Amino acid sequence: MLFNNMDMKKVLFLILIFLPISAMAQWEYIEIPTAPQLMESRQAFDVVEQMPSFPGGGLALMSFLKTHVEYPKVAEENGVQGRVVVQFTIDKDGTIIDSWVVRSVDPSLDKEALRVVRIMPKWSPGTQNGTPVRVKFTLPISFKLD
Repeated sequence: MLFNNMDMKKVLFLILIFLPISAMAQWEYIEIPTAPQLMESRQAFDVVEQMPSFPGGGLALMSFLKTHVEYPKVAEENGVQGRVVVQFTIDKDGTIIDSWVVRSVDPSLDKEALRVVRIMPKWSPGTQNGTPVRVKFTLPISFKLD
């Protein structure tokens, strides 16, 4: 007999240990990003050397809001008014890539504020050390009944 019973167990044990390891050596390693890594890739500055600007400046932004905000009928009928605070991210190329309500007044007013932010034209992007970067921007939008 080539192997005794004890040697056979050792050989079987070694085969069972090294077979999966040799098979794994042939696998291709693929890194799956974690949630924090994904968030980091979308991170934005709060303050930069050169903050983003709306085309034409602050007065043009106020004019844009005045002409594009449509008072929601349901809010008008219920006498709802107030200031919705929206925050959004201006990407490296000036486009708005994310927007969310920071301070809510009413769902209908919140929805309208987000709609108007999402149709804004490209901004001049913010820069840090001369390089365009993503920047968070906070904008209060007032809804007042006449």
